[in-house]
Amino acid sequence: MKQKKKDNNKFDFDNEVFIGISSNNNKNNLKPKSKNTTKKSTKNSSKKKQKKPKKKKSLKIVKIAILLIILFAVVAFLCMAPMFNIKEIIVEKNEKVSSDELKKLSGIGESNNLFTVSKKEIREKLGKNPYIDEIKINRVFPNKIKFVVKERTPDFLVQYNEGEYIYIDDNGYILERSNEKLELPILLGFSTKFDDMIQNPNNKNRLNEDDLKKLDTVLKIMNVAENYEVNNLITKIDVSNSKDYKLILETENKVAYLGKADDLNTRILWMKEIINSEQGNKGEIFVNGNLNEDAPFFRQSV
Repeated sequence: MKQKKKDNNKFDFDNEVFIGISSNNNKNNLKPKSKNTTKKSTKNSSKKKQKKPKKKKSLKIVKIAILLIILFAVVAFLCMAPMFNIKEIIVEKNEKVSSDELKKLSGIGESNNLFTVSKKEIREKLGKNPYIDEIKINRVFPNKIKFVVKERTPDFLVQYNEGEYIYIDDNGYILERSNEKLELPILLGFSTKFDDMIQNPNNKNRLNEDDLKKLDTVLKIMNVAENYEVNNLITKIDVSNSKDYKLILETENKVAYLGKADDLNTRILWMKEIINSEQGNKGEIFVNGNLNEDAPFFRQSV
């Protein structure tokens, strides 16, 4: 019996609970808690780190907003300040078109601000004059604007109506209609319709594509003729037949046929020799054949 009591009084370390001392199970339960606390601390630190960039972003936004406000204020001042109202228009390198006409076409008045006028709109307005090829527009502070003009010049006449001529430049732009006959070669046989261009003049009116090709041939003819010093003898050029260009030499009473105007150096040289050998004789010069097989010849008019 005594032994039984002793057995009952023995300590069971597995089942006994000690005050202040945790069991193995409790130790295991405490370990995850320590991990959670470390996770929470890292999360808190990362949150603190994330808060800093937000502050930087907000500062950047404020700075950008301030800069935009300053920029807007500067632009508003430049566009509204009376000191920048245009007082003078300077025109340079114009000969054919007067300065007063260009100023009027521009539509610029003293109430216009130097910074609000549109260069594109000014070019469009000045482009109503066909003689304007290019124009540079410069703002001159504080209250002036300058036009630097590049003009077109008439290089040929086109027979329009009886006693009327259309001036064109060497790029085929239509410049004007006039009763004045300039000392320039007259071109015949173009297919371009000129009526609408004359009624609505601007610096974009031009010969049609087919006529531009013929004009290119005419320019080649005139360049070679100048080299042989016979360009001043050519008063008219008929381009109606692109396979046989015809030069009219009124002062010599002669007409020269150049064919397709290939091998121009040889053809123009032959034409010059025939002009010199047939001075005083009215007739036709034929240099339009195959020069390797057919010799050029002159046929006198009866």
